[in-house]
Amino acid sequence: MNLKEVKKFIVVAISILLLLPSSLQSKNFGEETKLPSKQDIIGFLNAIQQKSKKFFSGKGNIAQDLVLFSGDMKNASLLDALEKFYEINGINYDASSIQSFLNESNMPEDVQNSIALLLYTYINASMNPNKVEAAFLIAYAIRETGYYLNRFMLNETIFGPYGKIAFGGKHDDSYSNYSFVIDFDGNDEYQKCLFIVDLKGDDKYIEMVAINETCITIDEDGNDAYTNACYSINGSYYLFDLDGNDVYAQKICSSYEDGYSFLFDFNGNDVYRGMNETQAFSRDSISILIDFNGDDRYYGNDYCQASSVGGDAVLVDFAGSDMFIAANRSQAYATGEGIQSVKGFAILVNFAGSDMYVAANYSQGYASSFGFALLLDFLGDDSYSSRTFSQASSTAMGAAAFIDGDGLNKFRHGNFCQGYMLGGLSLFMNNFEMNGNEKLLEMINKLDFNFGNLFG
Repeated sequence: MNLKEVKKFIVVAISILLLLPSSLQSKNFGEETKLPSKQDIIGFLNAIQQKSKKFFSGKGNIAQDLVLFSGDMKNASLLDALEKFYEINGINYDASSIQSFLNESNMPEDVQNSIALLLYTYINASMNPNKVEAAFLIAYAIRETGYYLNRFMLNETIFGPYGKIAFGGKHDDSYSNYSFVIDFDGNDEYQKCLFIVDLKGDDKYIEMVAINETCITIDEDGNDAYTNACYSINGSYYLFDLDGNDVYAQKICSSYEDGYSFLFDFNGNDVYRGMNETQAFSRDSISILIDFNGDDRYYGNDYCQASSVGGDAVLVDFAGSDMFIAANRSQAYATGEGIQSVKGFAILVNFAGSDMYVAANYSQGYASSFGFALLLDFLGDDSYSSRTFSQASSTAMGAAAFIDGDGLNKFRHGNFCQGYMLGGLSLFMNNFEMNGNEKLLEMINKLDFNFGNLFG
């Protein structure tokens, strides 16, 4: 099995393990395709909660992984990984200076190899045209290395040559414009850094933007604060927060000009606060925000909470009683520029919990100009409030769907809502029997829309 085949296997395995309910894995929506039942969703959520907690607690075979990810049977050390990292970031280096830095750190071999694996993962993610596959590979690398990194501690922070790399100790540190940081403890602050692995502490991340480059932030524990983070302009940003009650402020998971922004928050009661173009916003690009566990709060203004202008915007919240507050063009809003196919895709999926959605106009499932918008809430007693052109409303060749599959739901809305169509296609469903209902799938078929394009 070569590296390409291994990558494919990893992507498929993690997809099945973490993200996709079995009843939604069919690529062909035929007559026998069914939306999942309530029992399916409950079982899926239980599995997600268990697997998301256990997924990152494994003990990997680092030596074997290094060979696979580096593609080199002999030269797969941390020194070699750092040299390649410097090369792809255009930094002139001296190998002897890097070796002296590594000697000073006095790290055991399994820790050095773990850091090398993460660096090779970063290099692969930077060069991989399939950005979704790259996200799964990063998750796999976190799983393989966490056991070793969490059992090591530096007493003092060591700053490497050229002011670009650092290994952080137990004290509180500040890092600005660093290319590569591994920090083992402390309440730290980061600004404009390319690659970060922070293992412990309540940390602050400020102005973390990927502009024409790839950025990766991995925070394994702590109640953290992110301000303008996971934000890309013709670049790629991957943010993994594994645990803690976190606060995300201003522009979060926003992308522009063929950018890619991926935010995965696995545990904690999180708060998302922003104004415009935030919380899974995309303009001619792709933004994916997935929150797995916790009672979360999303506050925004215009163009937020799964909002797309000619791009792909996805917000998925798996479990918890959540609150979504926004203004206009939010909560599954899509507008596109396509002629023959959909361009502009927005989806907000909430699997379980008694949730509250408040928005103004053109929200909660609104689409126009060859856009496709879907708000899908499976379980819970939910409340929805909006003004006009919302809750499954479409104009000018757009396609919009609003589906709530269960619960004693409450609705408030103004004009042109709940299935309104003006030259478009709309579908409104409330509290229906999910098993056997295929109207949504038929609607997607009529649009000739291929969800696989999102992951191509």
